[in-house]
Order: sequence, then structure tokens, then C-alpha cells
Amino acid sequence: MLKLIVMKGLNIKKIVLTPFQKDLFKASLIGGILILGCIIGIFIFNNKINAEVDRITGYKVDIATRAMVLQSVQALEGDYQKIKGDIDLLYSLLPTSDHLIDFSAALKDVAKKYGIDHGLGFTIENPAVGLEPKSYGFTLVITGTSSNLIKYFSDVEKLSYFMRLEQIDIGEVSGEGTKNPVYRLNILGRVFIR
Repeated sequence: MLKLIVMKGLNIKKIVLTPFQKDLFKASLIGGILILGCIIGIFIFNNKINAEVDRITGYKVDIATRAMVLQSVQALEGDYQKIKGDIDLLYSLLPTSDHLIDFSAALKDVAKKYGIDHGLGFTIENPAVGLEPKSYGFTLVITGTSSNLIKYFSDVEKLSYFMRLEQIDIGEVSGEGTKNPVYRLNILGRVFIR
């Protein structure tokens, strides 16, 4: 038999519980302890589960990023394989350094056609950088009227050489105030080679 002592003021009472109440009290006490244990366990495990979920989510993001990078690299490799033949064809269209004599002669012929004074000199060979092929620098000095210079550049543009004009200095030589003044152009450029 379980006895409980209850204090009311100075009066002390003893409560005697029946076996049913005693079992009910034990069951309630055990149930309360179990519920409290479950709540504490859920709280602890919930924090651990959240930490694992965050870690797994980080791994998923990392894997997705790597997959995206891998897919991009594969696409670029495929694109490169598609255009590799075209790049080789384009490079084959470029002249060799031995053919630059023909470039000089072609510019001279076009200048002669339009009565333009012409002077050409080559500078250094520039190595290939990235996708830009090798090139030779050149200095071109031409003198003529504006209409003849326009015709000259129109024909030069049609030549089968790939070039880039990097600097053009224009100066008037004679005929100031007339309909056809004569200009001198000092041009720095590059002609691309294989």
C-alpha cells in the first residue's frame, strides 16, 4: 500500500491509495517520463536530422554544379570537333610568309592602277596568340587624291589577304582648297599568315 502525506497548513494527512490508484499512479508516472524522454529525444534527433539534411543538400548542389560544368565542357568539345575542320580550312586560306612577296606586288599593282605613290615595308613577325594566327607587321605609305585613295582601298579589300589596319595617319600634301587635294596616308597594319 502506498501512503502519501499531504500537508495543509500544519495539518498533516496521510492518504492511502488503493491498489488500482497505485497502479494508475505508477502508469501515469512512467507514461510522463516516457513522453518527456520522447520529447527530448525528438528535439535532439531533429537537430541532428536538420544538420544531415543541410549537409546532403550541399552535396546535391555540388553534384549538380559539377554535372552542369561537365555538360558544358562536353558541349564545347563537341562544338570544337564540329568546327575543327573549318578552322583548318580557314588557316589553309592564309598565305605562308614566302607568299608575302605576292602581297607586296598586289598592293603595288593596285597603287599603280590608280596613280598612287606607294611604299611598303615589313616589320617583325608576331606569334600566334589565342585564336589569332601569326602575322607580319607592315608600314604602308601611300599618296594620292581622295577619290583615287577610295578606289585603292576598295580594290585592296578584294585581295585574298587577311589584314588588319591598326593605325592610319592622314596628312594633306598639296592642293589645299582645291577639288582634288593630295593626301599622304601612313598606315600601320598586320597581314596574317600560316
